[in-house]
Amino acid sequence: MSENQNSSRDLGMEKFFFRASAVDFKKIPSGPIAYWVTNAVLEHFSNSRKLEDISKPKQGATTSNNGRFLRLWHEISKADFCTEAGSLQSASDSRKKWFPYNKGGDFRRWYGNQDFVINYADDGREIKEFHEELNKTSPGGRLKNQDCYFKPCVSWSKISSGTFAVRYFPQGFIFDVAGSAVFFDSNKANLYFNGLLNTVFVRYVLGALSPTLNFEAEHLCKIPIIHEENIEAQVTGLVEELVRNSKNDWDSFETSWNFTGFKLLHPENRQPTLNASYKKLRGHWREMTLELKRLEEENNRIFIDAYGLQGELTPEVPLNEITLTRNPHYRYGGDKSEEELEAVLLADCGFHAIRTLSPR
Repeated sequence: MSENQNSSRDLGMEKFFFRASAVDFKKIPSGPIAYWVTNAVLEHFSNSRKLEDISKPKQGATTSNNGRFLRLWHEISKADFCTEAGSLQSASDSRKKWFPYNKGGDFRRWYGNQDFVINYADDGREIKEFHEELNKTSPGGRLKNQDCYFKPCVSWSKISSGTFAVRYFPQGFIFDVAGSAVFFDSNKANLYFNGLLNTVFVRYVLGALSPTLNFEAEHLCKIPIIHEENIEAQVTGLVEELVRNSKNDWDSFETSWNFTGFKLLHPENRQPTLNASYKKLRGHWREMTLELKRLEEENNRIFIDAYGLQGELTPEVPLNEITLTRNPHYRYGGDKSEEELEAVLLADCGFHAIRTLSPR
């Protein structure tokens, strides 16, 4: 590329015209024609370590008969449900039938999407026998990467509606091919890479590696990685708080197996009237949403600086990407006004009869 061409490239789009060299495409793994990728990011593709150099993302189980082997957690007996297995051996020793199953799910960051369970009784005897018979006539189910079952991980949904997002899963889960995962050797590393993989930088990179929005393990393998102690020290505390707040949000609904009670009835929210109690709780939800927005933007800022992309990317996160269920901008989205969003949230909380309650 000539000096003039390079200058044009740095300027980006000129009247809907991009100038790029075919040589640059080769710097990106698999050589996609990502003409819009900046020189700074191309340098990271060429010179930085990749995620696969630290830990290779993996795909998990394929049952080939979800109706037979999967259930929603509330469809089973609690007596047959084990949530704390840390290994194949401890799962077998528990003598339980059902275990948490990470099946991917909707766009959600940090923590959540814990709905399904899988029949893995007696080290998965029934599902393994089914696969053995099925595979005699046609390729079918597989229990890939069983050595990683029940280990803590960072996971994402293979197929996305548009925005890539990862979540922390504690020990106890088997993971699905649609809930692909990457495993690290410490909790600190889990936190750090949860933070890194949820950044605007990674979404930008995946836009080049996977323009179809189908995020395979092979795409994540090629993400350029910066992992330095001073950055890790800044990130892990932020992400620990993001995960904690997201977990609290997830567990505040009856749809979580860790649900303990309706927050409106908690003593810290109790006021003389139902109206006042809801207003106090709604204020807490709003503060939590804004705090997560602040933390996510700080996380973005740290990595933008680390990769030297201050002129290319911005740290801002829109409200509809703050993935708390009590955030109506995320939960309902669309083109609703603030007043409409508050009305729908109020109705979903079960207060249909309250008409005089101010959303503020």
